[in-house]
Amino acid sequence: MAGEQWFAMECASKLEGGCKNSISVRDFSFLTDEPEALGGTDSGSNPVEYVLAGLAGCTSITAHVVAGEMSLNIEEFDTKITGTIDVRGLMGQPGINPGIQKATVDVKIKTDASQAQVDALKEAVENRCPVAAMFKAANVDMEVNWVKL
Repeated sequence: MAGEQWFAMECASKLEGGCKNSISVRDFSFLTDEPEALGGTDSGSNPVEYVLAGLAGCTSITAHVVAGEMSLNIEEFDTKITGTIDVRGLMGQPGINPGIQKATVDVKIKTDASQAQVDALKEAVENRCPVAAMFKAANVDMEVNWVKL
């Protein structure tokens, strides 16, 4: 398509033992692991938690970008994401999707914008957030709640 603007990203992972991984992204590094109940040593967040964190961060960044375009002032923007999976899928039970099945996005926004402007911002964020787009493409049941403080 004419006008495409691609931006490539990459990461690398090294299995350190058990479920523990050392991850590097650009100049950053972090660990992933599983809780002890799922066979890990609980030395880092698990990959699904990082996916949820990605949705939280991407929601906030997209809101910042769109609010700037709309000339809206955001004083505070707090996001809490809750996701659920059926671990039977991870454990190999046939017919059970191992991915996130439901995600609840709770946003608290403090702004001098009107409720109509906040509603327009919410709609734009839902339509433009790249990580939210991946959740939608995976048919995750999304519940998105924004509360203006």
